[in-house]
Amino acid sequence: MLDSNFWNSYFRTYDALNLIEPYRNLLQSIYHKIGTAEGMKVLDAGSGSGNLAVLLKNNGALVTGLDWSKEGLDLMALKLPAIRIIQHDLNKSLPFSDNDFDAIVSNNTIYAIKPENRPGVFREFYRTLKPGGKLVVSNVHQNFKPWSIYWAHIKFELKRSGLIKTAAVVCTFIVPTVKMFWYNYLIRKENSNSSFAFLNAGEQQKLMKNAGFSFVSDDQLVYAGQAYLTYAIK
Repeated sequence: MLDSNFWNSYFRTYDALNLIEPYRNLLQSIYHKIGTAEGMKVLDAGSGSGNLAVLLKNNGALVTGLDWSKEGLDLMALKLPAIRIIQHDLNKSLPFSDNDFDAIVSNNTIYAIKPENRPGVFREFYRTLKPGGKLVVSNVHQNFKPWSIYWAHIKFELKRSGLIKTAAVVCTFIVPTVKMFWYNYLIRKENSNSSFAFLNAGEQQKLMKNAGFSFVSDDQLVYAGQAYLTYAIK
């Protein structure tokens, strides 16, 4: 059993992704898909330590952060003391009324939900969105190669800063990178007979269409080509 000390270490290490250009671009892609965030009521479903919520809040959104992990939510509360935070399991019905949110975002969360439970999650997203509201979902895919993300960042730094500065930058994230790979191995081992299943091409589209959304986009490759981003309008 992975205890609270593990999850505290995991989420603190996870925040090192904020140094990585493909991760920053991923968050920006999700934000831009919902359009202007000013004054919008947004649910971050699977908010973790709050990196996406910070971006949304800084652009004027009224954000609710929802996650099953108290450790992740505690870190988010340090970043955003005034944000509305709810500890909740997405496998269960959302604790919100119908037509509650202008937008719902979810990043790298659905893959940790059992495939048979995913249709119910998307039906709950549909129920709690206002008419015309937008759902934006991104998840790593079945051919996910973590090192591709870091290699994309190294190429970005080489172009921007040159070899010497890039070497210094790499040194800042090599230790948290190794830690993340180790933590992810432990999580996958813990859940080897459970829920973890990366997504197929078109799976997010199908889940959105079956939930009743009136418009569903094509999949867009993001995160250095390692994840699909899909959005839908109610």
